[in-house]
Amino acid sequence: MKNIKWSKYLWLLFVIFACKSEQLQLLKPFFDDSLRIITSHNDKPFILLLWSLDCPPCYEELETIGKSDQSQVDYVIISTDDISRVKEAQKVLTDFNVLSNDLWIFSTESKERLRYSIDPQWRGELPRSYLFKNHLQEDFHSGTLTKKKLKSWIRKSNNIVIP
Repeated sequence: MKNIKWSKYLWLLFVIFACKSEQLQLLKPFFDDSLRIITSHNDKPFILLLWSLDCPPCYEELETIGKSDQSQVDYVIISTDDISRVKEAQKVLTDFNVLSNDLWIFSTESKERLRYSIDPQWRGELPRSYLFKNHLQEDFHSGTLTKKKLKSWIRKSNNIVIP
């Protein structure tokens, strides 16, 4: 068990050094216990987005997020790509102006196991999004998250009126 924890820390160090030091955003390795950690430390509602470099509709969703007022809701964004593609993923997020402090990329663990840790019903279709409120998953969406759906979730999560 100690070796697993140490390997997670070593992967985190790898990711830190793999990213350029001037970049503010940092993709952390996502392990099978990462969602539990994310939800336990996140008292505010948030939207979790799953995407991949090999998913053209995911780019549309990232563009929508990048053009939206990202201060209205917190985002947790997870790339389902292998951690070896961290630089490519970082560049895409930067290019789309995605400003989340909670950026993740799948670790070297089994992708199926990581998907199961997020949602046992999820089979890997992308993009995939979830609304979390009060530490629990409240809603999910498979396919590109439209502006209309995004606004609906923001209203739901913050109980605010968005024109």
